[in-house]
Amino acid sequence: MQEGARRVEVSGGGAALAVSGHDPLDLGRETNAEVLVLFTLKLDKAPASASVGLRCDGTGCGVRVPVTLPANGKFIRYGMPLKCLALKGADMSKVTAPFIFETTGPADYSLAEVRLGTDAEQVLPCN
Repeated sequence: MQEGARRVEVSGGGAALAVSGHDPLDLGRETNAEVLVLFTLKLDKAPASASVGLRCDGTGCGVRVPVTLPANGKFIRYGMPLKCLALKGADMSKVTAPFIFETTGPADYSLAEVRLGTDAEQVLPCN
């Protein structure tokens, strides 16, 4: 897993890492089925603030959920419920970027995997 990870070092300011595609995805069925956006992350230096979100097709169609993740130097598979993103206003039938990780301030992290599923090691709260 570590060999496939992408390391990101941010010296300051705001930064975002997104997984996106060309054609919108319809995640409505997955949202109703209690599916999570899973991402495996190792945080070596925690940012001042962070959020997980998505972007959808349409003007202003996107959401962010603030998260607090500890800098523990271990890969952890986090999960953000799709239902949470839908409750925040995302149109789950037109998702163009199903995962966006945004940070503010200096940060050092490695992202190993992003996928949909139900097997999170830690489910993040819908803040």
